[in-house]
Amino acid sequence: MELFMIRRRIPLTAVALAVGALALSGCTVVSNEPDQAAVDYNGGPFQAIQFDSCVQPSERAFKAITDNYYQYPAGQRTFVFDNATNGDGNPIGDNLAYTAPSKDQIQLTVSGQMRFQLNTEDCSVFQEFHEKIGRKYDNGEDWSTLLSVYLSQPLNRAITDATQQFGWADLYSNIDGAQGKWESKLKELLPTYIEQATGNAAYFPADKIGITLQKPAVSPEMQKSIEGVAQAIQDNRSQQERNTQVLSEAQGLEPLKALFNNDQNALVAYLAIKAGKLNGVLPIPAGSPVIVQPN
Repeated sequence: MELFMIRRRIPLTAVALAVGALALSGCTVVSNEPDQAAVDYNGGPFQAIQFDSCVQPSERAFKAITDNYYQYPAGQRTFVFDNATNGDGNPIGDNLAYTAPSKDQIQLTVSGQMRFQLNTEDCSVFQEFHEKIGRKYDNGEDWSTLLSVYLSQPLNRAITDATQQFGWADLYSNIDGAQGKWESKLKELLPTYIEQATGNAAYFPADKIGITLQKPAVSPEMQKSIEGVAQAIQDNRSQQERNTQVLSEAQGLEPLKALFNNDQNALVAYLAIKAGKLNGVLPIPAGSPVIVQPN
């Protein structure tokens, strides 16, 4: 599971105290990890706060001691949605699985993962995202809530609309490759719905969005019914195989029946001796073509 809750806003005064030499010179350092990017704003007590620059992953920048910068996750991220829990019963994903009706109105539970990337490479887009969206969520600190509004809700809508185009049995049993078509339809719808939620498709570029869906699940009651039908089909096949075997064995006994002049007792005794279940003398019916050579 991708961890999103990393600190994104770090007052430069705190950093300056940690690097005393730089603090004395009136500077501080913006230092990003490889999976972080930041927007930097300057302005002192008597100045209007203004955007200054973007600081990309693994970059280090020297800024004024009065600056503030706000960090966001950079690079590919994974949003997991399923009902799996850990040993304490807590969810291990970022979101619970979604439910959506099929074309024939059967409720399906949908699990999987979405890959996405915040556009931090285009500085103007990154700045706009922070000012229009990030600032409303504690300058990006409340990343989980931000994702639930701008990614999870569009994903839920796309899953619902895509699932309604297929019958439940087609998706459940992957008839004619329905699961692949379902996943492709979701990928087609999702970028549009994210754009409608965020107001700008450039925030989460469509070519950076990927979806992997698991086999949809049905209700426990329907699952039990499906297993019952499957068992009945298997039992029927097994019975057909037994019937075929008995018929084949019966057809194979026809030459022996003729050999023993249709004497059923003699035939049974012969088969028992052949199987090692009877020791003794096999009676030969009168008129049988079986020839016994004397010792």
